[in-house]
Amino acid sequence: MLLGAFLFALTIRGSNLPFGFTLPAIGLIAAGPLVAIVSAFASPETKWSEVLLFAAFMTALCAGIFKYALGLPIPLAPWLLGY
Repeated sequence: MLLGAFLFALTIRGSNLPFGFTLPAIGLIAAGPLVAIVSAFASPETKWSEVLLFAAFMTALCAGIFKYALGLPIPLAPWLLGY
């Protein structure tokens, strides 16, 4: 258990150790639906039309709240905008 927590912390931190890695920023527009779709695989009772609708709604809601209403510096689509 302790080893798993240690490896997870190294993965998140992105160290230079062989089992630590970092991912490029994909932005909220790609990460939001990706999280919803991957988590939908946890249930055998998944209705994919509902998952896609939920993913689109939550991504738009999160972008509206965190990026525009609160003004947080969250990249929406760095792969699309080039930064």
